[in-house]
Amino acid sequence: MIKTTFDLDALRELFREELGNSLKEIEISNQSGEPDEYLNVKQVSELIGLEESTIYALTSQRRIPHYKPSKKLLFSKHEILDWLKDYRCRTIDEMSDIQNSRKGGKNG
Repeated sequence: MIKTTFDLDALRELFREELGNSLKEIEISNQSGEPDEYLNVKQVSELIGLEESTIYALTSQRRIPHYKPSKKLLFSKHEILDWLKDYRCRTIDEMSDIQNSRKGGKNG
């Protein structure tokens, strides 16, 4: 059996480096061309107006995009805002326009 001893500070530094590398890889994959901001559960809760417990539930159900490079959850602000847009409700005017375009297409 080989025993390896790590100094706690060295282990923390190694973790910081690995987390930094992971975040850089995520930023490279960001398609918007703008630097992304990474948020914790509290920040996401404040951004979208849901309770922190709801955010945790959504992550455990894999219904909200998130990263878990360690025991902490991270969220891409761009991805959260895009995810939120998927739940946008149409206005009455938009629904009326869709209905009118369908009627026009059938008769035209």
